[in-house]
Amino acid sequence: MVQFHSASVCSVLMLSLGTLAADNWPYQSFTTASWRVPKLSINETGDVGQGYIFLALQGEQATPVGPTIYDGNGDLVYQGSHANASGFRVQNVSGQDMITFWSGQYVDPGYGYGTVHILDNAYNELYTITLKDNYITPDGQAKLSYLDAHGHFVTPWDTILVPVVNITEYDLSAVGGQPDHYVANYLFYEIEVQSNDIVYSWSALDHIPIELSEVDLAGTGTRELPFDPFQLNAINPTKDGFLVSLRGYSSVFSLNRDGSIRWQLSGINGGDFELGEVNFSWQHDARVHDETDESLSLSLFSNANTNRESDGESTAMILHVDLINRKVSAIRQVSDPDDPIHSKGEGSVQLLDPATSHSHLLHLLVGYGDVPELKEYNGDGDVVLSAQFGHSGYIGSSSVSKSQWRATPFWKPTVQAKKISDFAFDVYMSWNGATEYDNWAIYSVPSQDSDETTLVTSHKRDGFETRASIRVTDFSFIRVKARQGQVSLGVSDAIEL
Repeated sequence: MVQFHSASVCSVLMLSLGTLAADNWPYQSFTTASWRVPKLSINETGDVGQGYIFLALQGEQATPVGPTIYDGNGDLVYQGSHANASGFRVQNVSGQDMITFWSGQYVDPGYGYGTVHILDNAYNELYTITLKDNYITPDGQAKLSYLDAHGHFVTPWDTILVPVVNITEYDLSAVGGQPDHYVANYLFYEIEVQSNDIVYSWSALDHIPIELSEVDLAGTGTRELPFDPFQLNAINPTKDGFLVSLRGYSSVFSLNRDGSIRWQLSGINGGDFELGEVNFSWQHDARVHDETDESLSLSLFSNANTNRESDGESTAMILHVDLINRKVSAIRQVSDPDDPIHSKGEGSVQLLDPATSHSHLLHLLVGYGDVPELKEYNGDGDVVLSAQFGHSGYIGSSSVSKSQWRATPFWKPTVQAKKISDFAFDVYMSWNGATEYDNWAIYSVPSQDSDETTLVTSHKRDGFETRASIRVTDFSFIRVKARQGQVSLGVSDAIEL
């Protein structure tokens, strides 16, 4: 099952109907690794931004795939070891680019309880962000860590903003429920990255009236299936506090540091703003840019869909928010007229540097959440890259991002050999996560523990796994080196042929 937040019964039924579609998407499989990852099918039709593509694959076609990096050809670069990953991307921590992602356990009806992992460019886990307390979960079970899967964000001052879902007994009479019903209360915490100490907390239930939510109580209110009015899915630091995205309100809220509401921007009725020609609903990945005392830019993914209904086409937006006159206007609104997409869960928007120096408008990289597609739009709103990584209903990614990434793993390259005749072998070589090497050198060695080497051949790097054929005469052991030019970056263990 695709583990997206608040998946509907309808979605669950669709995912259980047969396995043919789940099995006939092309996969990448390898001799040197046990992974079977979906092929990222890419179509470029223009100049695209530079960088690797980061996906946190979830669903039947992803199991047991974790956080995944692909190159611009759709070849695997890195496969992480944590299943059920979410929010996989590069963030700046202590002045260095690091990869961050959430992993943990999903509990029906779709809440996540887990941990945020922060890895350096050798894939050492430098920081592990956890939250341990007595929160209530739908299944009633205690968890090792209670961080939710949605929207962790590292701030410029090396704290991290992380959400939590706490099932809370609450009087739901105002929305047609009972005094002893249950609500999914969303909190967020600001935690110091290095110490894991909490420095700030906020509770939606303390500040946002539940009766203003767009979510219908129908059939919910128990501890196992609580009323879910808030659906917090993004947290941003701002000049005076925070900005949070509440999907259940089709709104973003600006918070003062004391937790009170500064303003609400609703994509349906405007809230405290005049919308003009702008509208959005059931949004994800709302991000603040270019903030001043007078205005800010806001990027977001408007799903225009609930988990139960398809209301409209999903759209990526950049909005200008005039804080003085309280007006909102559209800077960019993009979708593909040749491929209208209706994403019911998740979704992301990333602002990319222009593909060419003469372009003055940012590219937008858009991930479509539970629909396994991504698209890059240029400054004119044209699709310059489209990619797919599975069949809808069987796989998705909570977010998609593209980033420059330079990594040399702390582990060794891997080598395997297959005999193809009496004196010939095919040698398979890979180095999971490595980005900086461009060729392989194969060496003969007199014994498994020997440091003596004799060059047999070299071969240009070819995707994630490179195959080279060698002729064997008077040696029985080989090891390989991953090189950049003539410089060795990593050396495998020796194997016997």
